[in-house]
Amino acid sequence: MARFADSIQGMLKLILVLMLAGASLSATWFTLTCLSRVTHLPSTAAILYTSCILVGIFINSSVPIFFELVIETVYPVPEGITCGVVTFLGNLVTGLLLFFLTFYSTELTWLNWCLTGSCLFSLVLILFFRESYDRLYLDVFVSV
Repeated sequence: MARFADSIQGMLKLILVLMLAGASLSATWFTLTCLSRVTHLPSTAAILYTSCILVGIFINSSVPIFFELVIETVYPVPEGITCGVVTFLGNLVTGLLLFFLTFYSTELTWLNWCLTGSCLFSLVLILFFRESYDRLYLDVFVSV
């Protein structure tokens, strides 16, 4: 995915929207497959593995694209500070979720809906995000 994103410059938001839409659809498919008693969808091992692998591919390959978009947007700020703040905030949210799971660890079916909701929420936030490519502009147009 990184090689593809490097080949088309200035389209990081579009790539991220497509990745998060794929993650949202895959997470919804996984969640509805797990609820086979309610939705009457087939729940085979192949379907569960496929949907879970697709969720992992879409979410994990969107992380570096997200970091690159944040670095491009806040360009005069050094990359180390930007990545440090984004990583800290991500670890804080993950730590809060794990802390919450220590108290409510008996029934975990809501966690599938939490995954779907977080993918959809991230997609909505990215849609409202205003991108700017100041660093790309300096690298490509000013240095030539």
